[in-house]
Amino acid sequence: MAFRNLIPWKKEDKSIEKQNRSLVTDPFFEMNEWVENFFDDPFFEGEGKNLNTFNPSADLCETEKEFTVSVDLPGMEIDDIDVQFQNNTLTIQGYKEEASQESKKHYYRSERRSGSFQRSFVLPDGIDESKIEADFKNGVLNVHLPKDETSIQKHKKIPIQKK
Repeated sequence: MAFRNLIPWKKEDKSIEKQNRSLVTDPFFEMNEWVENFFDDPFFEGEGKNLNTFNPSADLCETEKEFTVSVDLPGMEIDDIDVQFQNNTLTIQGYKEEASQESKKHYYRSERRSGSFQRSFVLPDGIDESKIEADFKNGVLNVHLPKDETSIQKHKKIPIQKK
């Protein structure tokens, strides 16, 4: 692998080359592909990063009284995030834009990138829509979806009799 392949703006579309190499038995094909993609930004997805999408990680937890969805959105602002609940589906979408500039004695560097995401979670019946809340702190969005009283199962201990 040449050093120029490590520079993201110098990468060429090698999909045809990869297809041709896979047709020929290349024992190092998968290893070479892994090394080529090692330096890619995991927050943004897509071959060549042309899709302008990213897929933030999310956790879905259920307790006796509610569902909680936590989504990692580092570097995003609260105004760039939209949360909706409709037909038992929680949809979280947003748009992220980054820009950086650096100026030194012998060079000037300016970079921009942007991307959008959408995550949807289908939840069972029994969510109390009037009590859904969301909070955003330190780049983590937490959505609390309380269950309504009819869906919360009351547990009753049943004594066992000895005969």
